[in-house]
Amino acid sequence: MLMEPTVLGIAAVLTALIGPALAIAVRDSGPVRRTGWVGRLCGAVVLWGVAGLALWLGSRAVGSDLLVPPVDGSALGWGLLFGAIGLATFPVQMAAAKLLRRQPAPVEAIEAIAAVPLPGRIFLLLTAGLIEEVLFRAVPIILLHDLTGSLTFAVVVPLLVFVLLHRSSWGPLHLLFVALAGSVLTAAYLIGGLWAAVLAHLIIDAPLMLTARSIARRARSGSVSPGRPAMDETV
Repeated sequence: MLMEPTVLGIAAVLTALIGPALAIAVRDSGPVRRTGWVGRLCGAVVLWGVAGLALWLGSRAVGSDLLVPPVDGSALGWGLLFGAIGLATFPVQMAAAKLLRRQPAPVEAIEAIAAVPLPGRIFLLLTAGLIEEVLFRAVPIILLHDLTGSLTFAVVVPLLVFVLLHRSSWGPLHLLFVALAGSVLTAAYLIGGLWAAVLAHLIIDAPLMLTARSIARRARSGSVSPGRPAMDETV
């Protein structure tokens, strides 16, 4: 017996919004945590599997073309614009850190990323840019809107989950930047579609992911603040 589209839609949303917690649990479990940076890659691999399942369920509910549309030039243009806007929110984070006399991001979090070899950091960057946009924008926004009829609800719930799931990797202050950048990515998705959000996410996270070791060295020496403009290390 075929499942009704409503049931499939609900299952897809739950998978997209709750599934990432599984990746965090895998990454932070005792045996995996003791493997160091390998555990972070394991968590990212779990995210790919969760995204695949969410897409499969969602495509059966509303169709795959709606969830993952073809790439077009306008989407890439919007992605570049919103990526630049996302990077521009970094001074807000720095100003808040200065006002509260707190570090924008813990040095330990930067060093954890720096410990990952460059190919692994590229994989984490791709996971953040592509998989997180599927899990926190494409699947839940379309399906929640379809299920509830409320675009506001469909936008706010995934954004809140997106922010809260980053708390395990970063400190409370850095969540301000995550909220700001997450809002920018949501706008990129609503205006330019999935690929605009993916490109913007890659642009925002690339400075930290690709230069983490240099940033960590400078942070340890006290010559630079550790708070670089990146949202995450894949939750």
